[in-house]
Amino acid sequence: MYKVFINGNILFIAEKPVKHLPGCRKITVLPFHDGEEMLQVIELFENHNSEKLCYCITGSDLPLMWRRFKKYFQLIVAGGGLVRNDKDKILFIFRNGKWDLPKGKVESDEEIEMTALREVKEECGITNLLLIRHLTDTYHTYGSPMSRKLKRTSWYSMYTEDSDLIPQKNEGISKVKWKKPSKIEKLKENTYANILDVLAVELTVREGYSDKEWHDMTNFE
Repeated sequence: MYKVFINGNILFIAEKPVKHLPGCRKITVLPFHDGEEMLQVIELFENHNSEKLCYCITGSDLPLMWRRFKKYFQLIVAGGGLVRNDKDKILFIFRNGKWDLPKGKVESDEEIEMTALREVKEECGITNLLLIRHLTDTYHTYGSPMSRKLKRTSWYSMYTEDSDLIPQKNEGISKVKWKKPSKIEKLKENTYANILDVLAVELTVREGYSDKEWHDMTNFE
């Protein structure tokens, strides 16, 4: 299944209908035919930014549906990180008026893991950074109907013991802050929907390990 955020709305592309999702009052299900219904939903979403719309396009051939969807966009590939420290705090950046996680576009011939590490280091001023594991991929669109972009961001769980943080101000970042898990609920009111998904996945992954196992995984020595 693929989940794409379009102008604050959500489109699922799946073999089976998605029936329930927190935050969606109603999920409209459409059968896949030739891909034209995808363009209709894209255009509907691009012109709708009031009450969130949730649609699900279903069919038996998921790879074909995804190829048909992507043909309406230029694909942009990015990597980012959800970083914890030895106090189990999570690293956030404040960019363009919203709380976010550090991320950025892949450079020529760069492996996506290296992109994620480089972007976190550059945007937060971190020197020592350990990549633990892949968390999830998120998709969102931007641009105009004449130049649509689909951004795929690959997110990784990371760890650092660095305490000195420097925001990359030329990228619109005004703050870099460590946040306790107990303080994140307030922050969620001013972030992006795809960031909420990353946080949810990280919480699920973290709960799969004991404190000792997690410490052993995130120990530089």
